[in-house]
Amino acid sequence: MRKVYKAKKELMAKMIKEMLPQSVKATDPEGGFFIYLTLPDGLDAEEIFKLTIAEKVAFVTGEPFHTSIEEGKKHIRLAYSNSNDEEIIKGIEVIGKAMKKLLK
Repeated sequence: MRKVYKAKKELMAKMIKEMLPQSVKATDPEGGFFIYLTLPDGLDAEEIFKLTIAEKVAFVTGEPFHTSIEEGKKHIRLAYSNSNDEEIIKGIEVIGKAMKKLLK
C-alpha cells in the first residue's frame, strides 16, 4: 500500500505544481494521506471551497485544525488516499481554476 499511496501523493504534488498558482505552498509529506496547502494573501479556503463544490470537488479547509479561524482560512487539506488518478487530476484542475478566478 505504501507504493500505491506514494504514487498518488506524487501525482497530486505534480498537479499542484502545474495547476496552482506558484504562490501556493504545499507540504511534501513522508507519510500519511494528506497534502496541506498554505494560501497566499488574497485567497480564502472557504471561498475556494464554494466554487469547487459546485464542480463536485471537495476538500477540508484548515479551520478545524487551527485555534485561530483566520489562520485556518489560509490552509487547505487535500486527501489523496481515497481518490483515483483521474479524480486527483480533475480535483487539482478545479481547485486551480477557482484560485485563479479569485485572484483576478
